[in-house]
Amino acid sequence: MKVYLCEKPSQAKDLAKVIGANSRKNGFFSGTAIVTWCFGHLLELAGPDYYDEKWKVWDIDTLPIIPDHWHFQVKPDAKKQFRIVKDLILKSSDVVIATDGDREGETIARSLLSLVGYKGNLSRLWLTALDPTSIKKALNNILPGHKTIPLYHAGLARQRADWLIGMNLTRAFTALGKRQGYQNVLSVGRVQSPTLSLIVQRDLQIALFEPKDFFELHANLQVNDGEFKATWKPESDLLDPDGHITNIQTVRAIQVEGHTGKINHVETERKKQPAPLLFNLSTLTALASKKYGFTAAKTAKIAQALYETHKVTTYAGTDCEYLPKSQHQDAPAILDALFNIDEKLKPFVDKADPNIHSRAFNDEKQTAHHAIIPTRHVIELQQLSQDEFKVYDLVRRQYLAQFFPFYEYDVTIIEVTISGETFEAKGTTVINRGWKEVIQNNEKAANSNTLPYIQINEPAVCTKSEILEKQTQPPKHFTDATLISAMENIGRNVDDPSLKRMLNETAGLGTVRTRDRIIETLVSRKYIKRQKKYLISTELGRSLEAVLFDQIKDPVITAQWEQALDQIAQGNGSETDFTAQQKRFLEQLVQYMQNNIDKLPKLAFKALKTETVTYACPKCGKKLERKFSPQNKQHFWGCHGYPECKYTAPDNNGKPKKKSEQESSNIKCPKCDGQLLERGGKNGKFLGCSNFPECKHTENISTN
Repeated sequence: MKVYLCEKPSQAKDLAKVIGANSRKNGFFSGTAIVTWCFGHLLELAGPDYYDEKWKVWDIDTLPIIPDHWHFQVKPDAKKQFRIVKDLILKSSDVVIATDGDREGETIARSLLSLVGYKGNLSRLWLTALDPTSIKKALNNILPGHKTIPLYHAGLARQRADWLIGMNLTRAFTALGKRQGYQNVLSVGRVQSPTLSLIVQRDLQIALFEPKDFFELHANLQVNDGEFKATWKPESDLLDPDGHITNIQTVRAIQVEGHTGKINHVETERKKQPAPLLFNLSTLTALASKKYGFTAAKTAKIAQALYETHKVTTYAGTDCEYLPKSQHQDAPAILDALFNIDEKLKPFVDKADPNIHSRAFNDEKQTAHHAIIPTRHVIELQQLSQDEFKVYDLVRRQYLAQFFPFYEYDVTIIEVTISGETFEAKGTTVINRGWKEVIQNNEKAANSNTLPYIQINEPAVCTKSEILEKQTQPPKHFTDATLISAMENIGRNVDDPSLKRMLNETAGLGTVRTRDRIIETLVSRKYIKRQKKYLISTELGRSLEAVLFDQIKDPVITAQWEQALDQIAQGNGSETDFTAQQKRFLEQLVQYMQNNIDKLPKLAFKALKTETVTYACPKCGKKLERKFSPQNKQHFWGCHGYPECKYTAPDNNGKPKKKSEQESSNIKCPKCDGQLLERGGKNGKFLGCSNFPECKHTENISTN
């Protein structure tokens, strides 16, 4: 019996139709073969207490948690499907892995096969799209199982490294936070922490940025054929390191208005720009964010639906922007499908030339999956939601653009000498819009600063001069699009030559399948927040980032790890060596934290504490702080007004025990930042603000 193991029920359904497994059973399809499925990850790595009871309690002294042997457990909500899949696999002598074609898909399938002890024949169905034509093509090119096993080793290495770093360092920094009075979990992750650092460091750059004034001198110049604007090009010794003129007097000294100059240089260059490469998930996410304001997670979800549900695009989780040359033969059929889905595309389909071989067709640039492109599958356009159509439209236009000619334009540069000073003008004239007819960008079709016809030595009269006062601008906060790009291309932003040599130019944080989830994780943990289209670090995020060691938050180090995982996936690295490296790294950090727990940097949670429950001193009304006594090795509560107020209280599971009847109600004053305290007056008990007499707000005590 042959069993096809898919990643999701929808994939199994599509595959079953093609191979003739038309009988739906409980948890599988049967017919000429069996097609069954997982629900993504049926399995998860066992938790710490599976290995040792002592690890049930979060205690820094029991770290590091490093299993001698790794164990998978069946997820509680997947036990029924697991039993079905296990029974089918153990009855089979021939299993075909049909999960997503990447290291995560490979790990899902092979971890399950390993757990149930499968020993039979194994092969790999490599699906790039889920329409019937693509599935049939893949079935005719099934791979032997050993071809993709490196992906499994890379997946295991990634899974174990994330578990080791996340499980241990989250507990370690949470323990640090508790010793300093912060009671919530402080989550640390192999990829999430350096991503957080990117955002925090960008926000700090903006906060610390000091704008500088600089000046430009523009001149309106009249020639025989018309008028144009030119900009003064000062000598280099007048410029600051950023190439700006910062002295207004220097600019004012240039007097050219009413003077006649001479054209001393005219140069026109014809330029040709090829169509942009096809989309991978990162570039698609970036454009959808820029054009429609979609979050990375939203675009990834839509792209997956276009691939999995509607079958109008190929596999979404790809990191490649190219197609194999052999795929060029499919172009006529795909172009026909695009027209059959949407007749409004007829003008573009008619103009498209399938004989054009764009740079996107390149066998040498192939990775495990090719770029995201439309399929031959035809649907009713109304089946797509508005947002799905927007993403689909981006994909289909990017594909169409490959069969249009280059965008051609002339760039003309003119130099003028007036009163001994050089002015320069640059103009662009569009010759052929080419592929830009298809991809609707925001560029104006009209010429930019169109220049009149000009000849060398022609006189030019300055009819008007104008000094423009400008300011240097800080970098912009990250958006989903720019953060995804920064995560993807860490290697391009490294200045250190030695690090540059170590990193590929495309070395990145995470993978195309995980980057959107990392962003959402940071949002859900309140380390960052969305402010309109921007991603801004919160005080919690900045406070945590400030105390993390460089080895944890340095994007370059994590990019190197990701690069090592890529090497394993290509069969050029060792999962065992990589995991051993993570263990050594972890042991060193944990030991350092254990030996220096009371000397580590303080968490800057001044404002954060108002986000959690706070308690006011019943004697003076100031805030109580949770502290740790090294002598007694336990927490207690003391007044912020110490030494003037020496009130203390024992700790009771993160709260101060009562020491008097006058205790904080834990209700924040609506008029100020104080707390409402129970007080006694001639008319009985009431709630009064802890900041009295500055704040005189009072409330009756509720009897509910």
